[in-house]
Amino acid sequence: MDIGSINALMKSDEPLLPELEPYAFFDPNLKMRIFHHPLIIDVPFTSAALINARL
Repeated sequence: MDIGSINALMKSDEPLLPELEPYAFFDPNLKMRIFHHPLIIDVPFTSAALINARL
C-alpha cells in the first residue's frame, strides 16, 4: 500500500465493517477510541477505511 492510498483511506468516511464493530471502543482510562482486534491494534483509532483495507 503506497502513501497516496493510505492518505485516501485516512480521509474516507467509510464506516467500519459490521463484523469489526465489537473491536472498536472508547477507553475511559486513555480517553480515546481504540481498535483492538487479534490481528490489528490501532491506538488511537484512526480510520475505519484503513482498518477495513488492512483486514
